[in-house]
Amino acid sequence: MSDFRARHFADPEGYPQTQVLEDFRTQPVIAALLDNPELEDLVGEDPVARFADDFNEYLDALPADAYVVRVLYHG
Repeated sequence: MSDFRARHFADPEGYPQTQVLEDFRTQPVIAALLDNPELEDLVGEDPVARFADDFNEYLDALPADAYVVRVLYHG
C-alpha cells in the first residue's frame, strides 16, 4: 500500500485515491485475502510485504504454463 500511496502523494490529481485502492485491492495476493479473510491468520495483515522479497521477479520469469506450489512443512 505504501508504494501506491507514495504515487498518489507525488501526483494526487493524476493518481487519485480511488485508483490507489483499486490497484492495491487487485493485486493477486490481496484479492485472494479479500476473497478468503481466514487466510489473514496464515499470511498476516500485509501479505505483499511478507512475500515481496524478489518473489514477484521469480514468478514473472516462469513460463506462462508453469504451476507454482507453496508447501508449508512443520516438523
